[in-house]
Amino acid sequence: MGPVLLGEFRHSLDDKHRVSVPARFREVLDPRKADDGFYLARGLDGAIWMFTAAQWGEVDSIFQNLRGGGLGSAKVREFERAFYKSAMFGVPDKQGRITLTERLLGHAGIKKEIVFIGMPHKIEIWAAERQRDFDDEYEGDRYDEVAREFFG
Repeated sequence: MGPVLLGEFRHSLDDKHRVSVPARFREVLDPRKADDGFYLARGLDGAIWMFTAAQWGEVDSIFQNLRGGGLGSAKVREFERAFYKSAMFGVPDKQGRITLTERLLGHAGIKKEIVFIGMPHKIEIWAAERQRDFDDEYEGDRYDEVAREFFG
């Protein structure tokens, strides 16, 4: 596994639907490759998921496993179709910005303020308002309660 993408970063969407990818996340890309960028797709819970090329390969492998070497069930094919049709590849421009599609922005409810959250196997992109709601839910005792449930 390459560098781990961790942390929280806040940025704003401009009028052309561009947002600066946090510099720390851009560092994992190979600047010598002109086509080195990120893959983006609809995620769960109202987030956009962002993957490096290596992580995207893992996503493809998951779908291959779900299909079981064949075409897979109708449910797998339907979800795979919905997932990939919203997906896009973005190469940061010279200012480190990528352009997000209307479909992805609508899915995440993003209007202006964006939160990037780095996780071990993907980056999540959230509307700042939705992220605040999540932060409020996990303040204080709730975080401890869930941690005890998972880790004892």
